[in-house]
Amino acid sequence: RAVVAPRRDPTVDERHARHVADAVDAADRRLRGPDERSGVERIVALEAEIGAAHRWARRHDHALAARLTASLLHYSHERLWSEPPAWARAALADPQLAVDPRPFAAAVAADASNHDDIDVAIELAKPATESDDPRVAASAHDTIANVGMYTGDLALCIEHGAAQTRLGEQFGASTMRTFGLMSDVLAHVYAGDLVAARRSFEARTTDRTLSVTCEAWLAYGEGELLAAEGDDPSALDRFGRAVALGTSVDNSFVVGVAQVAELEARARAGDIAEAIHAFESVLVRHRRTHDITHAITALRNLIVLLVRDGRDEPAMRLLGALSEPDVKATYGAESAKLGGARSAAEARRGSEQVAGWVAEGRGRTTTWALDFAIELLAAPSGA
Repeated sequence: RAVVAPRRDPTVDERHARHVADAVDAADRRLRGPDERSGVERIVALEAEIGAAHRWARRHDHALAARLTASLLHYSHERLWSEPPAWARAALADPQLAVDPRPFAAAVAADASNHDDIDVAIELAKPATESDDPRVAASAHDTIANVGMYTGDLALCIEHGAAQTRLGEQFGASTMRTFGLMSDVLAHVYAGDLVAARRSFEARTTDRTLSVTCEAWLAYGEGELLAAEGDDPSALDRFGRAVALGTSVDNSFVVGVAQVAELEARARAGDIAEAIHAFESVLVRHRRTHDITHAITALRNLIVLLVRDGRDEPAMRLLGALSEPDVKATYGAESAKLGGARSAAEARRGSEQVAGWVAEGRGRTTTWALDFAIELLAAPSGA
């Protein structure tokens, strides 16, 4: 390097960065259609190259860095890849940033929503919804819709899901249409309006332009609807399909949420011990990816199952750690299930004892709760 560097063509890094940006742009287009697998493989093969290209662009060509960021929005969010949002944060922190910051803001907002940093997610996503790049605007609408779902503001979820659907229709983008549709379906399911949810789901796109990821989300959404309608056997089939499809294209996001829903359905069918045991791998994945938002949801579902299995003490300690205001609030069916779990524990152990266990968990971090639950589930016989 010492010998060659002084003679090195100074345009090499620029040409490399532009080549990588073109390749990622092409891969992003494949990700959004039936050839998704090849798009995934291309980005995986280029990961180190992408990092080098983004570093160069942040120093020398902010427009290229913004373009590369926009091309990675869909892939990084669905695969829970933390590096592109970190690069975007570095770009936003640059006082010399000389381009529209909204692609970077959309990337950081999506990541913040997965880390339960709701205020930051909304603050950054709102202006990004006005981006001229439909990929950036759709990502921002998706983030706000997800935040609405996570916090129980289902009207917000429906509003921004509809905005994403309109973008999909305007640009002929089946991924945007599908994600907007799923926001609408799931919001109505969680609101208990199953008629509206079914009507929305029946309006789904069934053409051959759908990506595997879209097919996986549709299977998951139908599973949630079927479960709410009381058809757990059919719901289990759809959740299993969502997991299989998501796994085939390395989509950690849809696999994680579908697995939790599948375990809930299995527990309702009477297989509580197996469902509890299977939560370990789900929680380990959330711990590894630092996907705090979905870890909280998984842990709250685990609390309900632990109480049903008679393990009130660890369940109530987890409940204390995951109680407001430290983490996102429970709402709707989730709140009712947790309230029922606490009442069941109090009926067996007494309200004073339960309050003591809850108090032991309060003030603990979500990371502590994850580690506590993983250790609990890894112990022989769940002891």
